[in-house]
Amino acid sequence: LDAGSLYVMRRHVGLEHIYGAAPKAVEAARNYFMENAEAMAPRIAQSGKYLMGDQFSVADILLMTCLDWAVTDRIPLSDTLHEYRSRVAMRPAYQKALDRNFPPRG
Repeated sequence: LDAGSLYVMRRHVGLEHIYGAAPKAVEAARNYFMENAEAMAPRIAQSGKYLMGDQFSVADILLMTCLDWAVTDRIPLSDTLHEYRSRVAMRPAYQKALDRNFPPRG
């Protein structure tokens, strides 16, 4: 699972004015992401707290980026993926990174 399919969606939905509309490509990319995410879900459920068991790794950062992006694009995720995402999002380091990258507007 990587962000390739999410980039296709971004280019042809969020940046349609630059890259043009491609509804079939967007639908295919969305389906591809959902199929791969769901194929991973059972393995994630069995892996432990994080992808490498109880040790947080760069793989968790990459997966979390993809899952956050998917949620932003309203791609449905299984309960397993939502639970994993919630668990990672509760980490103080995640919260700190979120604050640094998306400071509150005021």
